[in-house]
Order: sequence, then C-alpha cells, then structure tokens
Amino acid sequence: MPKIALIVNPIAGIGGPISLKGSDGVAWKDLGIYIGPSYKISILFARQLKTLIAGRELGNLEILVPRGIMGEVAAKELINEPKVICRPHYPSSSEDTKFCAERASEEQADLVVFVGGDGTAFDVFEGTRGKMPLLGVPGGTKVYSSIFARSLSSATRLIIAYLDNEYYPTVGEILLVDENKLREMGELAIVKYATAMTIESKKAEEHQQSKDFGASSEDEIFELAECVAREISEEQPLLIGPGRTAKAISEALGIKKSNLLGVSAGWKGKTYCDDCSSLDVLSFCNESGGAHRVKVIVSPLGASGFVLGRGNQQIPISVLKEMSLDNIIVVATRNKVMRLKKLYVDLRGSGIEEKFSGYVRVKIGCEEELVMKIFPA
Repeated sequence: MPKIALIVNPIAGIGGPISLKGSDGVAWKDLGIYIGPSYKISILFARQLKTLIAGRELGNLEILVPRGIMGEVAAKELINEPKVICRPHYPSSSEDTKFCAERASEEQADLVVFVGGDGTAFDVFEGTRGKMPLLGVPGGTKVYSSIFARSLSSATRLIIAYLDNEYYPTVGEILLVDENKLREMGELAIVKYATAMTIESKKAEEHQQSKDFGASSEDEIFELAECVAREISEEQPLLIGPGRTAKAISEALGIKKSNLLGVSAGWKGKTYCDDCSSLDVLSFCNESGGAHRVKVIVSPLGASGFVLGRGNQQIPISVLKEMSLDNIIVVATRNKVMRLKKLYVDLRGSGIEEKFSGYVRVKIGCEEELVMKIFPA
C-alpha cells in the first residue's frame, strides 16, 4: 500500500463567512468563532473516506501527517496510528505548511493530499518542489485551481480510485490571485501560476476546472443585467452573489456592490448591505420576513459551473435550508453557457444538496432562457 500525506490548513475558508476573500495574512486572534472551517472539512473528508474504504485491507497503508489539527486529528478518523512527520507551531502559518510538505517529500510520500484553498496549494507545491502528485480537497475561500477535486465527495472517490489502481496521472493548475486587490477592489489578478502532477479517476472526471479568466463582452453583460433588473419587483428582497455579471445586475437594480467577489443584499433601489458577511445575510433574511421570501441571484463560478457553496460562502447553510431551488435565479451570458458542461452545488455534507439539484432555467438574455441541470458536486 502507498504512503499518503495529509496536510490541513486549519483556518482556510474563514474568508467566506466574514467576507475577507481569503485567509492569507489574517491573524488567528482576529478569527473569533469562525476559526476552523477547513479543519472541519478535513474531519468530514476522513469520515466519508472511512465509510468508502470499509472492508478493504489497509494494514499496510501509511498516512503521514503534521501533529495536531494540521492533519493528525483527521487521520485518526481513518487509522489508529498515523505517522507524525512534523510538529507545526500553534498558531500555524504558511511556513509550517511548506515545512510539513517538505517533510512529506523527504519521507517519499506517494501522494500528498491537502485541505485548504489556492494559497495552501502553493505552499504545498513549494514544499514538495513538484516531486510527487498533489490532490486538493476544497476547503478555502479561493479555490480557483484545477489541482482541486470538484468537491469533498469527489476527493474521497479519487482516493479510492488511487487505492484500487483505477486512476491515471495527469497535470493540474495552481492559480494564486492577489488577495489585497480582491479585498479592496474586487479585482482578479493572478500573481502566481504553476502546474503540478495529480491523479484522475478512470471512471469519471472528479477534478474541477480552473477559474476561467476569459471575459464575456461588456455589451452582453449589460444587456443581460438590464433584462434581469426589469423583471424584479421593488418589494422583492434580494441576495446578489459574486461575479461580473452579478455586479452589473446589482448596479442595474440600484443595489451597491463595491466588491466583485462580495455578496450584496437589498431591494430595488435600496441597499441593505454591501460586501455582506454571513451575519449580515442572516439579519437581512430575518428583516425580510424569512429566508423563504428572499431571491438569490447567482452566476456560475468561472468554468467550474458552481452556483452555490463555492465562491458565495457568505450565504450560510441555515439560510439555504429555508429556501428551495425556486428561490435561486441563475444568470449567465451566452458566452459562459457555451463553455459550461454542467452546473454544481457544493454544500459540504449539509444534507440539502439534493434540494438544490435538478433542472433550472438559466437566464441568458431578454426573455431568453436555457434549461440546465444542477448536480451535487
């Protein structure tokens, strides 16, 4: 059996709920109740994997981990005695991630699995120096790279494929965008780019596509925004997700959206909050008479096709539980729709992914719609 390293960035993903667009440079003391989203995902990942590998002989499987919540705790959900290869500081930093990835390389790991976002991916890549395959489990706010599995479930299936030798080697991209520009201007600017070895299942495509930085024309976006805005009544409470198309719709509705990747809330001509946090969204839904009265305008995330749970983590699960697919307005330019294969939701073990799956009408122009199917990731 192979050696598999597991490295967890325990604070990745906090940028979504508190609307920071990423956790790079954020001090642990500033996180409060939000600490640990990626750590929690690592536990879910390990438990789900344990269910799938039930009945397999794992006596020779060796799992290499950092001490504590950077890997050891999650790995103990799988096997009794994972091998501790490094002792990170507490609180940990990107330097700990790099060092532990380097130790995994020195221990000749066959595969390095990491839980986090694009920043974690680059740290692991730099630590391993590209010597072995990497597999990302999406746990961060910024997950634009194709080195990541499409979802937590996809990652577990890839590990099973790896253990069963039902995989093939391939190459994944790692993209890192400038967090300061994201936070301050909502601007997507790639500051680092690399490719790394990874694995793919022979049975199905389990990796996501990298963020598509190709642009739809401004005229196409403006036309779609004007059409959508005309169809919305003044009394309708709205949550508007991230993206260029959503920002144009927000402007057409007169709801402020200063950040391209933020979530805005309000009514036609009235802003409740701009760049809302999860708590802001909860308050807005309560003041609107309940989440079931609110419509959510979303555009698929890049070329990956995610409409919920990826890129708009400011919308909490508790709000989505009060909604149905009828509350969701999916919008996309014709140019984007032509590049998409499917739409996805990734609500991470919440038990409500099926509720937001099925066929949906995607608005692509004035009185013009396209029916697409949403799948659980």
